[in-house]
Amino acid sequence: METVAGAAIASGFFNLVFWLTMAGVQKWESHTGRIPSRSGKFLYMKDFHTNGWADFFALTLVDMTVGALIAQAWSPHAILPTFLLGGMGVGSAAVFAVICLAPNHKPDWGYPEAGKISWGGRVHLVYFGFHVAYVLLGFGLLLRVVITGAFLELALLIGFGLFGLLSYIVAFILDVKHGNFVPASQEDAYSESE
Repeated sequence: METVAGAAIASGFFNLVFWLTMAGVQKWESHTGRIPSRSGKFLYMKDFHTNGWADFFALTLVDMTVGALIAQAWSPHAILPTFLLGGMGVGSAAVFAVICLAPNHKPDWGYPEAGKISWGGRVHLVYFGFHVAYVLLGFGLLLRVVITGAFLELALLIGFGLFGLLSYIVAFILDVKHGNFVPASQEDAYSESE
């Protein structure tokens, strides 16, 4: 059980360091004028529920759970699926980049103008792709833990992970509701409808 706890703590710590790195890059870009100042129309990480508290808090809980599941349920048979999941993470990051680099994307800290990605946006792409693959790996290992009957040993941590996942979904819904993902071409129409 010590290995499981250590893996959970290390995984959660990794997420916090990764998030703080993104925040530090954004701060550096802001102070050096590489991205515009924060305003109502130009959003920074903390203006997004998903990028702000959900990446910091909710994904830390999810990552801790996946770390524990890796320690508990990893097997050599998981190597090929892990590479496939890594490919899905890279593919998801590529789709995310295409969407955010589109001419009608509302500028933000990661994509300060149409067709341009900031250094923070680059770091976020790696963060995003990693988490897509990591969460999918977690679901696969969760199935293995349930099938092998080891679920009860990790039930509390799995509960925390599910709470983190639900919190992230709530953050996404809040971002949609607040218009944070509305394309620039529709932003004025969205503001008038509120």
